[in-house]
Amino acid sequence: MDAASSRGRPPYIIRRGDTFHLRVRVPRDLSGRIGISEVRRSFGVGRLSEARWLGPVYAARVKEAFKMIRVENLTRDQANRVIRDCFKDLAREVDGIYVPRSSEPNFDIAEQEHHSDEALHTAHHSRGICIKLREDGVERVGGREEV
Repeated sequence: MDAASSRGRPPYIIRRGDTFHLRVRVPRDLSGRIGISEVRRSFGVGRLSEARWLGPVYAARVKEAFKMIRVENLTRDQANRVIRDCFKDLAREVDGIYVPRSSEPNFDIAEQEHHSDEALHTAHHSRGICIKLREDGVERVGGREEV
């Protein structure tokens, strides 16, 4: 177990003052090209429960940006633009974030997943597509291809 997990704070999340931030180290092979050793960005939230939802999402985006920078052999300016673009919708995400507020957050998430599955089923049914929901995906029935 790493130090961040033992303190109850997920990886990639740091606190500066009253606000939580993302912190992702830039891989050594890219730090010279990008010109920085880590990517840091404020989430603009002061509650760890909100930062827990944002951290993995934005860390994954930044890591994907690193892959793109490698594959495309981007210049420093291009690389920095790609990294900045990872955060272009951060304010919208923070405003619309769903944060479970009960003592059973995993149950809250499962309930939300159930409601979204029902909404998907209703949407497809209203279009005349009969579907069956399965644990491993969605099987479309009625002449449509299976997913």
